Amino acid sequence: MCLDVCSAGAIEVKTNGEGFAYPFVDEEKCVSCGLCQRKCPQNNYVNNDPEGTFAAYARDKDIRKRSSSGGLFSVLAGKVIDEGGVVFGAGFDDDLKVMHKSAGNREELALLAGSKYVQSDTQGVYKKVKEVLDEGKRVLFCATPCQCSALRNYIGDRDGLILVDFLCHGVPSPLVWRKYLDECFKDVKSAHFRSKENGWEEFSMKIVSERGNYVRSWYTDPYMRIFFGNIALRQSCYDCTHKGEGYASDITVADFWGISKVFPEMNDDRGTSAVIVRTEKGRAALDAVKTELVLKECTLESIIQSNNVYYKSAKRPVARESFFADISSGTSFEELKKKYAIPMKGTVIFKLRAKRFVKKALYKLK
Repeated sequence: MCLDVCSAGAIEVKTNGEGFAYPFVDEEKCVSCGLCQRKCPQNNYVNNDPEGTFAAYARDKDIRKRSSSGGLFSVLAGKVIDEGGVVFGAGFDDDLKVMHKSAGNREELALLAGSKYVQSDTQGVYKKVKEVLDEGKRVLFCATPCQCSALRNYIGDRDGLILVDFLCHGVPSPLVWRKYLDECFKDVKSAHFRSKENGWEEFSMKIVSERGNYVRSWYTDPYMRIFFGNIALRQSCYDCTHKGEGYASDITVADFWGISKVFPEMNDDRGTSAVIVRTEKGRAALDAVKTELVLKECTLESIIQSNNVYYKSAKRPVARESFFADISSGTSFEELKKKYAIPMKGTVIFKLRAKRFVKKALYKLK
């Protein structure tokens, strides 16, 4: 965002040794206006308190199937598309790099569905959002809480803009994602971080490549183990300012992991979303699509009791420095996997699967 806001062209983005993009200031070009610091979401952020909380999922089975949880993003975004608006969200480029892209029709929108467990490249996207809004079109922008805060700081609270963020675990390094793809697969055609082939609760990494289909659950795939082990996250994710009182969005979405205790009749292992409405604009957007949803009101406490990332930053692992030092020294992903992608124990996996089996059986009985 600071790159887009600098009128002097004094800011350049560079990638550090860990694979993360950071802004650097050219002191000779800088006019010391201080605008980048005033607009920075790390220094200045708005908090929109919750006004309503819900459990929900899309009635359309196809939307729900290709979504990470209940399909709320796709339903909300689809309404904006149908009304001639534009949607911005994280998608893949031809090389499977994760970047923020725009969608102006349903076909393009489908490419933005699903979680992307890599930090997305947003260079230039904030200017594009402003340009679309200036044309008089509505925009739905979906991103991490800090990225939504950056956009709000950049252009303010525009009438035609709907901000949708999500409960964020943290963003892993694009370098680690690239290394995983290049060394573990050949001629990758597509990637899905949250495939529901084995169910919503046992979501899987699915890679389609020349070698066939690779499907591994989140507790056995090495990339997912590295992600959930917090070892490849950006430094700021360990002290995130966008937790608890740092949500600048109109709507926050998440997986409703505690749904079996709150509304067991909604727990069919196909995905249920938690929805936190934060503004009148957000409430109007949800009301506009409620006929397309199975929607039940709940409490904020029922959502965050199984989603502590709402208010807690990821814990920084002791081995983080050695992990990136090994990458810098050319350590193969196979060796990284053995050292850092520690799989869950068989007994723990058995208990998780048994618990999931019981939940599904109870749902079918009811």
